[in-house]
Amino acid sequence: MTRGSEKQPNNQHNVQNLNNVKQDIVPEPAPFTIVKSFAARLRYNQSKNEIPIELDNPIHTKRQGLPAMLIKEDDYNIKLAESCKYTLVGKFTNTMPKVDLIRRSFIRQTQLSRGVKIAHFISRHVFIDLDNEFDYVTVWTKQRMTIEGQLMRIQAWNPDFKPEEETPLVPIWIALRELPWHCYNKVLLTAILSYIGKVLYLDSPSSQKTRGSMARVKVQVDLTKERPPHVWVGFKNSDPNKGRWQKIQYEGIPDYCLYCKHQGKMDNRNDKPDETSGQTQGKKNFIGQQQGVDNQIHPPQEQETADQEELWQVQKRKQNRNQEQPTPRRAWRPVSPQHRGTKDNRQHDETPSETQEYNDNNNVEEGIINK
Repeated sequence: MTRGSEKQPNNQHNVQNLNNVKQDIVPEPAPFTIVKSFAARLRYNQSKNEIPIELDNPIHTKRQGLPAMLIKEDDYNIKLAESCKYTLVGKFTNTMPKVDLIRRSFIRQTQLSRGVKIAHFISRHVFIDLDNEFDYVTVWTKQRMTIEGQLMRIQAWNPDFKPEEETPLVPIWIALRELPWHCYNKVLLTAILSYIGKVLYLDSPSSQKTRGSMARVKVQVDLTKERPPHVWVGFKNSDPNKGRWQKIQYEGIPDYCLYCKHQGKMDNRNDKPDETSGQTQGKKNFIGQQQGVDNQIHPPQEQETADQEELWQVQKRKQNRNQEQPTPRRAWRPVSPQHRGTKDNRQHDETPSETQEYNDNNNVEEGIINK
């Protein structure tokens, strides 16, 4: 007990000495800091994420008395558009919901692998910026979505985008029937269909080779360009006649009006008359487009088959048109025995009067003849 009591005052003395030492030390002043505003921090983050683009020196001039700036066309359509290669346009048919509601509903329906940015453009249009090609193809091939009860059509963006026009670029399915079994390869199909459009992906039976009758490929096509019905697959540095014609079958091609630049319509009311020929311009463009497709060179062995198929389709359309004419039909209704007896009695009662009237008319005619 005596030893513990002797050590306790020494400990208290040491604690007092440490406190005195701490009080003698003068604290160093805090370093000078700059408090940045929210706008300054935002500009700093933008400068970090901004990708530098080297453009040729622009030319400053005037046009019609107003300032003008001229740059290279490749800089405008390629370099500047590189940052928007995964951009889509959402167009609402009617009223557009609030942007916050659009973002939440869009993310809930698409289940993207990366992020997305949705920005309001004008009254019925929004820009949809995606982060990778997989999400871009997934969303674009939907073609339409319902957000807060409003229909939104999804379109591809390009540098020449105008809100009053619709792009002619659409994704469609293309079927390649009787394709050789070893040709079920995306790299080869991309080369075969390069003249038609950009290959997006193959359907599951084609990629997994569980269907051998045909290969179905999702392709981005331009509705204003020709679509050949066949593609020749040959060999380099070999006999030019050695190869095969591959038939191309298009599925679900939407109409596109070349005058009003809208999809899903081909109406003569939207056509304006041509001053030279008197024929409507939009109709003439559409006819020229179809003739360009029909005038493609068919394989020699299939020329007669194509003509017969076209004749058969014309006859089939005429038959369908005749069958669409409404024919009068009689509705069958059940009649009770009591109602049937009443009806027969009524007809029986009316028969003598009708017979008497007929006889009177005959007698009058005979009297006139005798006179």
